[in-house]
Amino acid sequence: MDFFKASLRYPRIRSSPCRDGRFAHNVIAFRADELSSIVNVGAHTAPETFEFADNAWYCLDRPERTRQLVRLPVPETDATYGVEPEFADPSEGDLRIQNESADAGVRDTER
Repeated sequence: MDFFKASLRYPRIRSSPCRDGRFAHNVIAFRADELSSIVNVGAHTAPETFEFADNAWYCLDRPERTRQLVRLPVPETDATYGVEPEFADPSEGDLRIQNESADAGVRDTER
């Protein structure tokens, strides 16, 4: 059976778009010179149904531009932008948060 006949016999199954995702309570560190976009919205995505909340965003090489660089498909609630989370040694790639009290100021660790 050739491909054309097979495709008539077995129609494509259409799936629902990816939806209702939640991205919350994260510390996100990135470099502006290595990133083209924060979120990739594909063809089979319903971005308006996603929720972004309580995240801490930090641009390692341009912290003053963090807010401008974080472009999300929907508004985020209770986020922080450009506040250094006291990483252990970011120049060496060690992004562990050193001070628990600093971490608590960036995100709620109780959740």
